[in-house]
Amino acid sequence: MNQSELITEFRTQIRDVVAVPWAPTTAYTLGQKVLNGGNTYQCVAAGTSAASGGPTGTTPGIVDGSVTWNYVGSVALPALTDAEITQFITDGFRTFSKYRPRRRSTTINVVTGQTTYTLPTDWIDRDYESFNAAINPPPPVDPMKLSPFSFVSAAQLMAGPMAAHETEVQYDFYPSDSQMVITPAPQSSYDLTFDYFAYHTFDATTCTVPYLDVDNALLPGVVKGLRSIATDYSVKLQMYKEGNNIQVDDRTVAKNLQSRADELEKQFERDIIMRPSGTAG
Repeated sequence: MNQSELITEFRTQIRDVVAVPWAPTTAYTLGQKVLNGGNTYQCVAAGTSAASGGPTGTTPGIVDGSVTWNYVGSVALPALTDAEITQFITDGFRTFSKYRPRRRSTTINVVTGQTTYTLPTDWIDRDYESFNAAINPPPPVDPMKLSPFSFVSAAQLMAGPMAAHETEVQYDFYPSDSQMVITPAPQSSYDLTFDYFAYHTFDATTCTVPYLDVDNALLPGVVKGLRSIATDYSVKLQMYKEGNNIQVDDRTVAKNLQSRADELEKQFERDIIMRPSGTAG
């Protein structure tokens, strides 16, 4: 899924779907909303729209080809903007990634005398097993397999970063600053290649969350989105009610949104936090 598809899926989950312009000779399903002539209409009988015109008027039961529409109201704006939803998705993916990160490889080019290095922007933590293998690689020559008549130098029995120092090397990671610090300063240059755990990301073309996990990855963001609507009585809640043609009082709608958010939060805890799983991605 790409960014646009994720936004649409997010809106569907919180029922903040934006009506699309009416189109001729198009199949519509029950519940779909369209815009036509400055008005919003909702499909109450599925079918295919006419070749031209589209629904008009403010009465129920408007026939359009084989589709039947009910007038909903004037054009209703969504409660959340695309920019807000994008941020909610990003926040949700970061929460999801703490329990289902993706595993990636990185190479840090260590330079003589330089102690501080920049970590990847999607960094969560290092894969300890892979990192330990990178800083303590096996020697290129196994001394246990040498014949009594083999002669090798000490340098051949050493390999990797540790061989470049006379004292013990310490690698410290600071995710908040996206930095790795080597102490003492390297005495030679080398490439340090190892795996790390990364946040899931998305953009206009791709999403790193496996398709089957997208719904779960969206949950933390959906919870935040529902609560943001429920607590904003003056603007978002009114737009949400108008878009869904809800006539119930504000307090009841807000309570229902909060209850739904609580349910989804428990679902995320049950399916992701409490359920053991291997690393995704």
